[in-house]
Amino acid sequence: MSRTVIPWGQLPARLPIQTTALVYLLLDRWSAAGWVWGVVGTVLVIFWVAAALRMWTDKPKPLPGYGS
Repeated sequence: MSRTVIPWGQLPARLPIQTTALVYLLLDRWSAAGWVWGVVGTVLVIFWVAAALRMWTDKPKPLPGYGS
């Protein structure tokens, strides 16, 4: 199943890079327990997998008048 979207080159990045960095810094700052790291790490992995699947399945369709 795919959907037609604006090409990645014409949009800001939608990868969870900043979210991952922010969560890591917050957990480190608060000295979170090991199980919290595991739960949050699992959620972040789900975010990354969803972003990768979104990149894989979307079909880019340029906007009229904006590039090729």
